[in-house]
Amino acid sequence: MGTFKGDLYREEHTFHSILCAIYVEQYYIHSFEELERLVTMADYYCTLRIVSLTLNGPLLHRSMPSEDLRDNACRATELAVKLRHKYLFEDCLTLSAGPWNAPSYESDGFKDDEARLYLLALHTRGSIANMIDAVQQQLLLAATYEKEAAPTEIQNAKGFGEELMNIAQQARLCGTTGLLQLPLYYRLLSKSDIIMTRLSESWQLSCLLGNDRELIPGAKSGKGIFGDHFLCRTYDHDYPWDSNETDW
Repeated sequence: MGTFKGDLYREEHTFHSILCAIYVEQYYIHSFEELERLVTMADYYCTLRIVSLTLNGPLLHRSMPSEDLRDNACRATELAVKLRHKYLFEDCLTLSAGPWNAPSYESDGFKDDEARLYLLALHTRGSIANMIDAVQQQLLLAATYEKEAAPTEIQNAKGFGEELMNIAQQARLCGTTGLLQLPLYYRLLSKSDIIMTRLSESWQLSCLLGNDRELIPGAKSGKGIFGDHFLCRTYDHDYPWDSNETDW
């Protein structure tokens, strides 16, 4: 008889979590590695459905660092599909569209159901890009003036344009990649009185910078570890699984 060569403590901990899920008792997930191990074992023991139904507690407890989801967005999206967990799927699909300068779905990619998830990630990024386009139109409108504009209006428009360039430079210098990080740029714009006073549709910028993620509610687009991520809600497709199926 061969000897067990894995990490016995981790295997026991994962099995205990599955038992807690079956008996609807509280359990915790402290890392992405624990989540992946849990889904793998749940798949083996045919307990994916009960784990999925009880996963809100461990995920919303937020004992797993936000950067774990950010850094493993593509793989976490695949796990969410296997679990058929809507919160995890929407949040991680959105995270896979970032960092904005180098999206995870391009650098890391998907291994399971690659084509479909890739297209959904593209759609998510496209939806965010449409929101960026709407904000940019408002910014350009505020930075320009009509042919017969009064001197004061011309001066205000020029001052607005200068503020845009100053903040763009600041965002590039503050960024961690050497490139202009758009989420950080828009975050800085939202803190400028010159910008916000002149914008006629400032709600569009607020929506772009909004955080509609269920699992990382305290995070902010363009700030901290999400300096190059947008967190706004964009998903409006059917989920990539059969929602009517009750056993899997």
